[in-house]
Amino acid sequence: MKINKNAFLCMGFFIIYSTWSFYLYGTGLVGDFLVTPYDELRFLEATNRIIMDFKAYGLIYVFENYYNYSQSVHFGHYFVLAFIRFLSNDSMFFWSMYHNFIFCIGVYFFSKYLSLEYKFISIKSIKFASVLVFLYPVFYYLNFSLMRDISIFSLLSIVLYLYKKNNYYLLLLFLLILSVYRVNVVLCMLLYILIDQLKGKNILSIFKYIFASFAIIVFFDYIAFGIIFRNLGRINFSNFSNFINETLVLFFSPLPFSIDPMLPAYLIFWFKVSFFVCIFAMCINIFVLIRSKFTLFVPVVPMIFFILLYVFIYSTEVGVGFRQASIVLPFIYIPILFYIFHLIKYKTLSIRD
Repeated sequence: MKINKNAFLCMGFFIIYSTWSFYLYGTGLVGDFLVTPYDELRFLEATNRIIMDFKAYGLIYVFENYYNYSQSVHFGHYFVLAFIRFLSNDSMFFWSMYHNFIFCIGVYFFSKYLSLEYKFISIKSIKFASVLVFLYPVFYYLNFSLMRDISIFSLLSIVLYLYKKNNYYLLLLFLLILSVYRVNVVLCMLLYILIDQLKGKNILSIFKYIFASFAIIVFFDYIAFGIIFRNLGRINFSNFSNFINETLVLFFSPLPFSIDPMLPAYLIFWFKVSFFVCIFAMCINIFVLIRSKFTLFVPVVPMIFFILLYVFIYSTEVGVGFRQASIVLPFIYIPILFYIFHLIKYKTLSIRD
């Protein structure tokens, strides 16, 4: 029987992370282990209210009043966290087990997506992509927290994989799930699909997709109390200058002089080192792009548009922080890193011949 090494690897990391979670948390409660108090406290207090209202008034009341807890349509993470807290008697270990599982599932589909999107990333090498994500210090930090960024990354990876596999029914389902975590990412995904559909399609197919996308956006806007079209009113000239700034922040986030000193030492060290690594990787990528006369883009053009819209939306809101950047950075730099290795391997083989 052939073993799926990538799946086996992800399962192994799940066991390692879960064992580490048990060592860290034991029988401790959720509120005892906040790593980002000013962000996590919001989720903790909101889920406290959800649990109390559920006990007092029942499930229907809680769902009818979801906006009171999340103050937005992004109620998915609040409800999942409240459910696990209620089910596990507020055990931090059980929450961490769930988070580890979601993270490992996301990494698995992320690596599968890369093999479908990039010809130079073979099915045999995707396990190395998985290892890179598992060793990403920012995800380690977020994974052992109450934040929703890991869930958004995992859902995005699943959505991209389903799209590449042409599984449109499941794609719609996971887009809907993703929308209650972050509507902005759904809009970026729709743009990604549009740009991807433009390749080799006739005019009729393109108009069909535009119509379907507009219908989906209108539907999401309706259930989201007009949040999408209301936010269009925020767009003005000043947003474009913010957009340029936020784009640089995302690609090299955070800048060495803007690192929060309250972060763990290992994360501060990572940000200082990764800043120069990212500049080096981006310079090589630009050099290759110029040499190929702009015919070779890594990451691919649809993902570039995805990222640009992602940054632009955040530039009209609160800006791009390192948590928001961490969701999309693996989709940028891991393909670039693989392509650099691909070029080195190709040059090495050419010299030997």
